[in-house]
Amino acid sequence: MLHLTRRARRLRLVSVAAALGLCTIAGTTRAAGLFSDTNYTGDSDSNINAGAAYTHALNFLTDDNLSINGAVFTGTGSGAVAPATNTYSITGTNQPFHGNANNLVGNSNGLAKDFVYNGNPQVTTLNNLIVGQSYVTTFYNVGFGPVGDRVVDIATSDGGVLLGYDQNKAGNGNGNRLSYSFVATANTQTFTITPQNPGNTFHNYALSNRLVGYNALLSDNFYIGTANGDPGGNALLNSNLPARQGGTTPIASGGNVTYSNSGNVQVGNGPTGPVDRGNYLLTAFGGAASPNHNFNGTDAGIIPNSRIIVSFDMAPNLAPIDPSDWGGISLGLSQAHQTAFINDGAPHFGILFRGNGGIQVFDGGSDITGSGTAGPGARWYADDGVNNVTNQLHHFDFILSGPTLATIDVYADGQLFDSFTKVGGFSDGGNNYINLVGSRVAGFDNLLVSEVPEPAALGVLGLGAAALLVRRRRSIHFKPPLRRRLGRPTLP
Repeated sequence: MLHLTRRARRLRLVSVAAALGLCTIAGTTRAAGLFSDTNYTGDSDSNINAGAAYTHALNFLTDDNLSINGAVFTGTGSGAVAPATNTYSITGTNQPFHGNANNLVGNSNGLAKDFVYNGNPQVTTLNNLIVGQSYVTTFYNVGFGPVGDRVVDIATSDGGVLLGYDQNKAGNGNGNRLSYSFVATANTQTFTITPQNPGNTFHNYALSNRLVGYNALLSDNFYIGTANGDPGGNALLNSNLPARQGGTTPIASGGNVTYSNSGNVQVGNGPTGPVDRGNYLLTAFGGAASPNHNFNGTDAGIIPNSRIIVSFDMAPNLAPIDPSDWGGISLGLSQAHQTAFINDGAPHFGILFRGNGGIQVFDGGSDITGSGTAGPGARWYADDGVNNVTNQLHHFDFILSGPTLATIDVYADGQLFDSFTKVGGFSDGGNNYINLVGSRVAGFDNLLVSEVPEPAALGVLGLGAAALLVRRRRSIHFKPPLRRRLGRPTLP
């Protein structure tokens, strides 16, 4: 057997990386991921596709969404030189550049038209990651100036280091994708990007973060479009769908997924809760919105009883009058009951999140809050006796697993805080319609439903596909949440 010294093993790894066309990493820890880069010319070799489950897909310095190969990139705002939401932030940048000419073809050309820059250093932070899950973060770049003229060093929060990356390496106006594959060791991942020449800083055109091991069934960022202004009203629930939605389901079904609603529901209401420039779903006074698609049935693109992640951002209390007002979600509904209220007796699993941090959980009409692993005192954030969530989006993930999807792990802002078992799971009748609902005024954004594909498809999904989620369980002891009698709200 050949025995290599530590230094020899390191040199051998670097040689293998070079042979595979990968960037060289230096000074990394055991937890660090792997940098890689490749040139690209446009949509066909962008590696962007509808089946990728993106936790983040961002097009910087524009108001408009951009769809590439069925995946939707969200505009971060035409005036946002240091954009930030509850899911990400970029700090250090302070300069905009619009109308950049580039050689990318297809809609990818739009990814490189605008950028923010002048960070020395800049820090890009991704939030709400699930510890133990594999991800791939990709920076979409084009050359701006001659080769060798825009060189940066990059350090990641999990110990990765990339020295001497040239953003102009493909040539002026030509595309290059820089990716970082990693397994999350924390709920956040940061990239500190430092220019070697302060006069030639890193340009931020577009970024994505892909959830490895899952296929995107449906994504919807509830984009109303800049031409729509802020008219509000129920009619907007199904407006502008091609610009809002990505995932394989719209493609496989031959059209975008519409919604059914009950009560007061609308997309686009900027004055009520100033979140995401009005590009969100508002449900008010018991109103509910449900995608017209069964996520565990025989519909196109669905693998029955496959592990599913349902993710969304939510502000449970956009009209802060009562801190116990809430927003919530129901899973496992039948089509006949897809807009049922959260404590309706129809078979389903429902959970609500109060502005004061309390939760309430239902199996059909039965309150099962105390049956979770965190016990009857479960909260989605700690109670400090002062603060309540009002006009703020927070991130939630539901992981449905097991032979009948009977195990439901619930995450808030990347933290597993409770886990439930639904007797019979969601295999009864093959039903899994989803319903978003609010007690007074709740806001929802960035809905993503993704599933584990069949084993034959897993091999092409990249690093970490064989190692899916590592479930983390912990006991949480908080004060019991405030309770009020739960009933269908009365319209004012």
